[in-house]
Amino acid sequence: MEELKEIEEYLRGIDPFDIPLDKYRRIMNDERYSSLANQILVKLDELYGDWIREKFRETKAQSIVVCDRKVVFYSKNRYEPSDGEVREMEEKMGKPCYVITGEPLIEERSNWSFLSESDYYPTVEIYLGRIDWSDDDVFEKGIKVRSDFDTGNPEYTVLDEKTCRRMESEIPLRRVGYHLGRRYFYFPRMMKVGIPDRRRNRCLSKIVEGVDNWNNVELNPYRLANPNREGFIGRDLMLKLLFRITLDPGLRRSTWELL
Repeated sequence: MEELKEIEEYLRGIDPFDIPLDKYRRIMNDERYSSLANQILVKLDELYGDWIREKFRETKAQSIVVCDRKVVFYSKNRYEPSDGEVREMEEKMGKPCYVITGEPLIEERSNWSFLSESDYYPTVEIYLGRIDWSDDDVFEKGIKVRSDFDTGNPEYTVLDEKTCRRMESEIPLRRVGYHLGRRYFYFPRMMKVGIPDRRRNRCLSKIVEGVDNWNNVELNPYRLANPNREGFIGRDLMLKLLFRITLDPGLRRSTWELL
């Protein structure tokens, strides 16, 4: 506890770009220091948020890496670079590199899961499993999550980090994201996502965002639209897994069938 307080005091007086790389990695890679890791990223956004958002506008990127007060990488792919590539950048620069992703390109919102007496958000039940599992394992050993289904969301699968970690204990690189103009922290993992119907099951492999502090609406903007949200999926699952979904407003129920 004393050490935690000492590190917290140290971080208050230092710019995130100036934290020694070894100390930065120690904080980021140790779950005991999770709150301190978030503190670093909050301070980065507070000090450099306007500059970072300007760089997103200039580059039209979905992902940028900032290091030593410079943009050292940017991409239109939201999940680039990989964790290994970020570590290589840090070794080359000798300084912490921060990965930041822009606002997800969600075009619209539709509405099932209970929001109020007269408003609901459509949901689909998915199964989540490890990337090295067989498809059968995903449905036998995986975790079922009732996820809000939004056709305006092209490809993002967003879940509670604690749910993801039940499948995969290794902690990926913590990243900063923005949604509805608000900051959040997440860990991207390649996982298997599956959907069953009464006759068969089907899976695909994709990157899942495990959002830290999922239940705290102040720290998780994905729960602003629906405070009861367990997960958030987009139309890519429908298009790639090929299922037909029917929304019944009378029963407030979604039914789906694999094609």
